[in-house]
Amino acid sequence: MVDLIINGTTTTLYGIQNYGNVEVKNGGILYVTPYNGTPDTGTLEIHANNILVDATSQIIADARGFRGMQSTVGPGEGPGAGTGGGFSGSGAGYGGSGGAGYYTPGSIYGTESGTDIEHGSGGGCGVYYSSFGKGGNGGGLVALYANIITINGIVSSNGESGTTGAGQHGSGGGSGGGILINGTNVTISGTVRANGGNGSNASGSPRWGGGGGG
Repeated sequence: MVDLIINGTTTTLYGIQNYGNVEVKNGGILYVTPYNGTPDTGTLEIHANNILVDATSQIIADARGFRGMQSTVGPGEGPGAGTGGGFSGSGAGYGGSGGAGYYTPGSIYGTESGTDIEHGSGGGCGVYYSSFGKGGNGGGLVALYANIITINGIVSSNGESGTTGAGQHGSGGGSGGGILINGTNVTISGTVRANGGNGSNASGSPRWGGGGGG
C-alpha cells in the first residue's frame, strides 16, 4: 500500500484515505479541504499502519466545517448553528453551547465518547441595515485510525471567529470541530485542539457576537 509522506510541504485532502504509513514532518502541513456542501468535504479520515506528526508539523481542519451565516437573516449551517439578523449574531455550539450575542445560542450536539464525531457548526452574522458581518465557520472533522499513532506536533480543528461589517453589530464564532484518534499504541506529546471561534465586536448594542462552543 502506498505511503503518504509530507516532508516540509503542504498537502490538502478530504474524505476517506488509506495508506501504509503516514508521516507529516519537517514543517509539513496536512490541510483538510473546506466543507463546500459536497459530501466528505470538511472531513479527513485516515486509515494506516503508522501515523506520525512530528514536533514541527500539523494536521489542520480549522474553519473547515459547516459554514457561518453571511448576508442573510437566519441560522448558519449545522445542528448547533448560531443565528443572526438585525443585531449581534450568536455563536455556534457543539460540545458546549455557543455564546448568546442577541439571539439564542447554538445548541450542544454529539456525544462525549464513541466514534460519531461531526463538523463544528457555523455562527450567526451581525446585521446593521445593509451591512453584514460573517459568522465563523465551524472546525472540520479529523479521524485517525492506525496501529501506531504518534502526535508530537499539532492536530487542530478550531472554529473560525466571526467578523464585523461596516455596521455596528458583531457576528458569532463557529464551534470547534471533531477529532478522533484511535490506535493500538497512541502517543501524544503535542497539541490536540478544537476550540470555538471568538465573537466579533462592534459599536452597536449589543455589540459582541457570541463565541463558539468547543
